Amino acid sequence: MNIPKLAIKNYQFTIIAFACLILLGLRSFLTMPRLEDPEINFATVITTVIYPGASPKEIESQVIDVLEEEINELENIKEMLSFISNNVGVIRTEFEFGTDSDDALKDVITATNAVETMLPNQVSEMTNRKFTTSSVAIFQLALTSESANYEQLHDVGELLKDELESLKGVTNIEIQGYPDRQVKVSVDPVKMTQMNVALDDIENAILSTNANIPAGKIDISNKYFNIKTSGSYNDIDEVRNTIVGSNQGKIIYLKNVAEVDWGYDDEKWLTRYNGEHCLFIKAEQSGGINILELAPRFREKISNVNLPDNIDLHYVFDQSQSVEKSVGIFQDNLFQGIILVGIIILLILGFRSAFWSCYPFRLLS
Repeated sequence: MNIPKLAIKNYQFTIIAFACLILLGLRSFLTMPRLEDPEINFATVITTVIYPGASPKEIESQVIDVLEEEINELENIKEMLSFISNNVGVIRTEFEFGTDSDDALKDVITATNAVETMLPNQVSEMTNRKFTTSSVAIFQLALTSESANYEQLHDVGELLKDELESLKGVTNIEIQGYPDRQVKVSVDPVKMTQMNVALDDIENAILSTNANIPAGKIDISNKYFNIKTSGSYNDIDEVRNTIVGSNQGKIIYLKNVAEVDWGYDDEKWLTRYNGEHCLFIKAEQSGGINILELAPRFREKISNVNLPDNIDLHYVFDQSQSVEKSVGIFQDNLFQGIILVGIIILLILGFRSAFWSCYPFRLLS
């Protein structure tokens, strides 16, 4: 079969076919996702366990070891890594190349659910999710202030987070740089002496109650204690009303010999933007999005939140800017290529051949 002869003989069909190729190329170019990182799914599953008030040693022995033993029974596991800190344990399970990522996730979910009843009742959350290249921040914001404290910044961050969670195309919104809250107990030595209360009495009274406060630690005169979640405390007023002893038949409460209030743990990391203390808010992408279309809707959501006068919002990172620049460079190179190829074929074959030979395939390239 002589394809060139057949195409020339049925030139009407050839013209229509190439016109369809042109339209297909334009449609593909206009609708394709625009992202800085192509979406690639690895057979890797991240298991995260939240155990409020638990130390790393407790999480390792009571949670991580139990989960690892069960997950390790799965087939095609290449590597398993664990990361543990106060309140949180993370297991990263990587499967052999070629393993279906969805099947890997289902297997890990089945394994973790099988031993969930063996974990402490205080475990508040356990999640499993696939690791993909889309698990990167596409936007990062900074909240700064010269006068607002971390609590005020965090409240504004929660408002922004709630607003963004309804935005399609954005996922895994996190507030970063917020130090752990803790209960600070500042004892008064004079009152303790008058009421015959020792520091050990205060420590034992608080620890024996097994605090039920969603915070980080208790700080008593520079001594730190992790707060447990299975006890009887529900708020800080109940901490203040803890019975620490008695004197001459009268009950002595913690508030009688100490000041009790919320504070912040020592900063384990410093978050600064232009020299000011700040909180960061980062948002990841969901698959198959066009970030150039998402960015205006993201900014519109942000503008819906009324910020206090003493708090400023900054865009630290906006991936849409680099993607827009890359797309612009691609378009420039595309049109330059079309022009150069068209000129060369024009000189050799003439105008009609140059047009129909060059343009459709160049648009699809």
